[in-house]
Amino acid sequence: MSTLRSLGAMAAAAMASVLLVAACASDPVVDPAPEGSGAASASALAPPSPSDSPSLEPPPTPSLTPSPTPSPTPRPTPSVAPSPSVSASPSATPSPAPPVGQLLFRDDFSNATSPLWGASVEPSGSVAYADGALRIDLSVARNSLWSWRAVEPEQRLEVVRTEGRVTTSGAGAAGWLCGSADDRFIGGLIHSSGEWVVVDITDSTSSALDRGPLPEGIDPALPHLLSVECSGTSAGAMRLRLLVDGQEAVTLERDTGIDSFDRVGAYAFADEVGYAATFDDAAVSGGDAPSAASPSPAGSPDPSP
Repeated sequence: MSTLRSLGAMAAAAMASVLLVAACASDPVVDPAPEGSGAASASALAPPSPSDSPSLEPPPTPSLTPSPTPSPTPRPTPSVAPSPSVSASPSATPSPAPPVGQLLFRDDFSNATSPLWGASVEPSGSVAYADGALRIDLSVARNSLWSWRAVEPEQRLEVVRTEGRVTTSGAGAAGWLCGSADDRFIGGLIHSSGEWVVVDITDSTSSALDRGPLPEGIDPALPHLLSVECSGTSAGAMRLRLLVDGQEAVTLERDTGIDSFDRVGAYAFADEVGYAATFDDAAVSGGDAPSAASPSPAGSPDPSP
């Protein structure tokens, strides 16, 4: 899954390292939101400002234009010092993208001693490994936290899919993210109101691209298997597909957006104080987008009677 925010290139190195400015392919990182933004982020990105994206309401005209970026402030030092042996440079020869649907890795979040996801305690909440899962707790309303990790092996993917169990409590939204090294994420969330939400994170600001009712019979208060599949613009239009317990909740397409993906993440947004979300048993797959069907060769017989 991911590491939280990284301003540099990714590198598959030392599993237990933590970096703030340049995160390695498997080094966890946690950054809080800029002071005064009204939000906090467990990823390299800051959360939504209450005045910019209240309750993850979609903009009047859905677009990929983000809300105004909050003023940057220095990031605090992570709780775990980065290893001096870890390099932030990408590997010289990244592996080629696997076929679509090839399993890249599984993560049951059982290894808290060598975490691959960022974990931290912030004024607005915390991200931690707990009881064999990744848990996000939010103690401030209108705030969000997210954590990410790089795909393995290190590469850029036209299509990436994350599937795993998400359990929530309180008022808010949570789900999986697809992201890139230029600090862009898009994700599919389940909201406590009984809605799905498609969230975009750009320039340290998150906003809802769209939202709508969940499939009939789905109770957001219960644990659910969420599947988020993203396709980048390198394969055509940017596309996100969210499934809840195997039922399609939404497929959203945009002409512009993220080109390709090299990380995945877990995200939570609190409408009210005390919202919590746990993420477990994640499986990440991906590869190249399927080729478009080839046109029929010239001179082929007409199939019509």
